Amino acid sequence: MLKRFAAARFAAIERFCVFVGQPRSGHSVVGTLVNAHRHAVVSHNLDALAYLRAGVGRGELFQLILERDRSFSAGERKMGRYSYAVPGQWLGYYDEIRVLGDKRAGATSRHLAAQPTLLRDLPAVVGLPVVVIHHVRNPWDNIASIWQWGHTRRGRDLPEVAEAYFARSEAAARGLAEAGSAVRLLRSFQEELIRDPRALMRRVLDGLCLPVDDSFLEACERFVHREPRPTRHAVPWPDGLVAGIAERAQRCDFLAHYRFDSDASRAGPGSVGARDRYASMGRP
Repeated sequence: MLKRFAAARFAAIERFCVFVGQPRSGHSVVGTLVNAHRHAVVSHNLDALAYLRAGVGRGELFQLILERDRSFSAGERKMGRYSYAVPGQWLGYYDEIRVLGDKRAGATSRHLAAQPTLLRDLPAVVGLPVVVIHHVRNPWDNIASIWQWGHTRRGRDLPEVAEAYFARSEAAARGLAEAGSAVRLLRSFQEELIRDPRALMRRVLDGLCLPVDDSFLEACERFVHREPRPTRHAVPWPDGLVAGIAERAQRCDFLAHYRFDSDASRAGPGSVGARDRYASMGRP
């Protein structure tokens, strides 16, 4: 009976969603807003790919995602000083799950460093089309925020944090290149989210084939902090590191438009919707 109930709960799922990129980049906001949709459950920092790499099966993984979402809701959706509660929306609840997934972008990038074919193989493992969300922040702000946050800093100095940042960026790029048309990539930028949360979330939800209404987009807009947080100006950059980051960012298509001394007010190359790909199976 329990197995039949679980199977029925997951019967309407149409796609699986994972995040790739960096910690402290804004993925948690995007993941929370997707999870607030009535037809989506996206767990917060379960690290679903670690479970899959350890041999956990599809059904067990799906159940773990639901359990992680329930436990996060029981803790009032708080991480440190941040609250990921979207009032009036479907966090901790759902009405027919059509999108299931997990938000842990930095861990996905680390898994791709060890196993570059992971995203390419993921649709066959979960038995669903896979959507990958890559949310990008100014690299100096992102590196500075990682360094400021003890959990992600892990005792490293700024040059070491920068090196880890680019190792994850390169691993993500390799993994996405390996995946090719096996996954659908939705790339977005933090500047887009701050400037127009409605437009960005409309495109993300459309990319996930989820219905969108104005009341939900209003809730998204209320949740997003509309002021940029240029943390790059609040850390002691060693000599040469700012220029070194600029040089390495120029080699990466999704970072090349950023500059240290100005906020990127436009979307970069490959913004959400621009690299809209599915495997040969087509959209479900």
